[in-house]
Amino acid sequence: MHGAELILGLLIAVAALVTIARHLGIAYPIFLVILEAATRRIDELYPVWPGHHPLLDQLRATYRHRSEHVERQRDPSTGAEGDRELIEHREIRRRVIDAEREALLRLRAEGEINDEVLRELERELDLEERRRDA
Repeated sequence: MHGAELILGLLIAVAALVTIARHLGIAYPIFLVILEAATRRIDELYPVWPGHHPLLDQLRATYRHRSEHVERQRDPSTGAEGDRELIEHREIRRRVIDAEREALLRLRAEGEINDEVLRELERELDLEERRRDA
């Protein structure tokens, strides 16, 4: 398994755990435990994947940001401000994924990619959407 595949698997697993935890009504400290576990694993991957430090840096920043969101949601003083920021972040990510989908469809229509490539890349975007919604 390549480094990017391993990290993608980690992201999907954490996103699934967070989604399940939310669905079951598990308290926010559980989210923090999950996010801290992911961050620790990312730190462990630096020596294993020395050529992928930019990706690991990006993942670390993503998990740090998620932790901040969880902390803000626990703080009643943030109220609607924290919710608004979360909604805005989701909208930004949705628009980026929409642009990728539009580009894929354009490339397929122009014959630059075939149906197999289109399906594979659409699958990746579907996974990204699921992570976004988690």
